[in-house]
Amino acid sequence: MADDKGVYQRKDTGKWVGRLPPSVHKQLGGRGSEQFDTKPEAVEWRRVQMARATLGQGRQTTGILQDYVAVFHEAHPSSPTTYDGRAYIINRFIKDKPFGLMDISNILPMHLDQLLYSTPENNTRTKVADLLTVFFRWAYDNEMVRSNPYPKCQGDAMRRKVQRLTAENRKESVDETWSFDELCLFISSERNPLIRDFWIACACLAVRRGEGIGLTWPNIHFNRTYAKLVDNVSETNVRVVNTGSPKSGISRKAYFGPYLAQVLADRRADQDAYQAACGVWRGDWVFDRRRTRAPEPFTPGAHLKPNTMTRHFNRTSQKLGLPFLSGPHGLRRTFATLARKKGFGESVIAVGLGHALSLTMKYAKPDEVELRELAMWMDAQLEAGLS
Repeated sequence: MADDKGVYQRKDTGKWVGRLPPSVHKQLGGRGSEQFDTKPEAVEWRRVQMARATLGQGRQTTGILQDYVAVFHEAHPSSPTTYDGRAYIINRFIKDKPFGLMDISNILPMHLDQLLYSTPENNTRTKVADLLTVFFRWAYDNEMVRSNPYPKCQGDAMRRKVQRLTAENRKESVDETWSFDELCLFISSERNPLIRDFWIACACLAVRRGEGIGLTWPNIHFNRTYAKLVDNVSETNVRVVNTGSPKSGISRKAYFGPYLAQVLADRRADQDAYQAACGVWRGDWVFDRRRTRAPEPFTPGAHLKPNTMTRHFNRTSQKLGLPFLSGPHGLRRTFATLARKKGFGESVIAVGLGHALSLTMKYAKPDEVELRELAMWMDAQLEAGLS
C-alpha cells in the first residue's frame, strides 16, 4: 500500500518508524525519522511531513489556503463518496476563490462564517463545515497554523440547526401531499417551459425523479400512448450515474393521455429546432439540459441533473408556500393519494407506480384498460387545471 512507504517496524523494540527521504529531511530540517507505538501514528506523521514539503513550507507557517487544502485532500484517502464530496466543495467554494487565496495564518472565524453562509443550501453547508472542521484540526495539530479558527465560528451551531430542520422536514413529509389545485399552482408557476414540461410528465406518469430524467425519445411511443421506463439517472455528490434500469430493476410501461402526448410532441419540436441551431448534440434524452455553469466544456443534449431538479423543486414549492414534499418524489405520493380518493383500486395504483404486488394483488392484477383509465384521469385533470 502507498501508506506503507517509508514506514517500517523495528525488530528489536517493536516500534514503528516513519522515515523521510533525504531531500525532504534537508528541506524541513529537524529529525529525519520518528518512532511511534503504532503504525497509523507513524503513517500520519510521515504524511504530514510530506505535506509540508509539498507546500514548500519548511519551518514557516504561511501560504495560501487552497494549497494546504489540496494537499490535505490528496494526503488523506477516504471512501469514493467522501473523496468526491470533498473535491466538489474544494473546486466550488475554495479553489481560485477569494477565501482560498487567503494566507492561512490570517484566516479568522468570521471568514469561515462568510464561507458557510454563502453556500446555497443546508446540505452543502453541512459538507463545507465537515471539510473545514477536519482540515483545520489537522493543520493545527501539526502546527501549520498558530490557532484553530473553526471552534470559534458558527459551523457547529449551524450544523445542529440544519440537523434539527432536516429532522422536522422528514417528520412532516411522511403524509404530506398536494391537492389538484396546489399541484396545478406549482406547475403553472414555472417559467422555464422545459422544466414545466418535466413536472407535467412526472405528475402524469407518476415516475420517480431519475426515471423522468431518463426518458428517451426511442422509448416514447406516441402511436400507442405509453412511455417505456428503462433508465434511472441518479446522482451521488458529483457523480451522475445511469443505472440502466428503473429502481424496481424491471422496465415497465407508463401510459399517458392526449394532453401529455401534445406536451411531449411540442417538446420534441422545440428540441429539434434547438438541436439544429447547436449543430452538436449528445443523446436522445427527452428533457435536455440547455445551459450549465460548470467550467468544463458543455455539449448540448445532456440530460438534466437530478440534484439540480430537486433543489429547483424545493425552492419553488417553498416560495409558493406549498406543503413540504421533499422533492419531486412527492409527486408520486400526490398521484397515489389523489387516485385512491378518486376510487381507483390499490392494485391499479401499485402497478401504475411500478410497486411490487402482494400475493393477493397478483391474483387480481389490473389489465391495460384499467391502467389507461388511471392515466387518462390524471391527464384530463391536469389539462383542465392548467388550461
